Amino acid sequence: MAKQKDFFNDRKEHHVPEFNFFYKGSADISHDTFPQALFPIVGMCVDDCDFHMDTCYTDYNRLYIRGKYGTELNSMMLRFGRGDKNEIVIADATFIHSQKENLTKLYEILKKIQKAYHTGYIAVENADLIEGMEEWCKENGFREKEGCKVFYIEGK
Repeated sequence: MAKQKDFFNDRKEHHVPEFNFFYKGSADISHDTFPQALFPIVGMCVDDCDFHMDTCYTDYNRLYIRGKYGTELNSMMLRFGRGDKNEIVIADATFIHSQKENLTKLYEILKKIQKAYHTGYIAVENADLIEGMEEWCKENGFREKEGCKVFYIEGK
């Protein structure tokens, strides 16, 4: 696996090795198999589903997490860009409990990653498909990407 700092900062296209926590024979989550900076995001999702997580994996510079609590599902999909943009994209962030509070927690974690690893902007994709996401984006200083009503970028 790429070194921790390289996961976010390497401007070259490269593939982070696939990692699936629930795949039989997969290695345990550790500093060697999973980017340490993503641990708080996994922890937040685990808390949200009361430790009933059934999916946690990375592939092609994306993080997927899913859990279930009763009949409710939470899901997370983040993309970590490469090349000139080097952006962090929230493609899905659906929580069982406290949607707005958890979105704010996620954003705070991503801001720390952005600051520590000098990544590009943080964006929200599919804002119209995630309950409360458009409103949250507007309340937190995100703006619509020009010509695209479902893609929000940090303001400025």
